[in-house]
Amino acid sequence: MPLPKEPKTPATLQMLRWVFGPMPYMEECAKIDSHVFTLKLQNNLLPLVFIHTPEVMQHFLSKDTKELGAPGELNNIFEIY
Repeated sequence: MPLPKEPKTPATLQMLRWVFGPMPYMEECAKIDSHVFTLKLQNNLLPLVFIHTPEVMQHFLSKDTKELGAPGELNNIFEIY
């Protein structure tokens, strides 16, 4: 399954826009490809796929789970030390 479209800006600029204005940036990115978009926030990290609306989220969650993956080791960044 190919990744959704992403902004053409470099990863560093994507990160700065995400940090300093996450909601306006997310609204802008959602217009790229039907409320689903990819951000590459750092060059050394995997790209992240964002789903902007609940209706689209429901569509993805009701699809075949063989096509979707959320490896547990990627969730380590969310742990509090």
